[in-house]
Amino acid sequence: MRICWASSYDAFMILVNAIGKAGTDPKAIQKALLETKDYNGLTGKISRFVQGEVVKPVQIQVVKVKVPSAWVVDNPEVITPPTK
Repeated sequence: MRICWASSYDAFMILVNAIGKAGTDPKAIQKALLETKDYNGLTGKISRFVQGEVVKPVQIQVVKVKVPSAWVVDNPEVITPPTK
């Protein structure tokens, strides 16, 4: 499965869960999204949101001469968006 498809699915399901908790009021949905913690998605555990951005390990894939390599970056200082 391509990682972008899995990320799109995770984003959709997080929104579905938020609407399920909050109903259809936009402010309540936003609050439910911001309160989302430890969602176990296809791309791994999504622990929290900062400035509207998801905080989760980042997968880096490099393909050179048809040989794929992959790394995961999970250092909170690197993957957490700045607050300002």
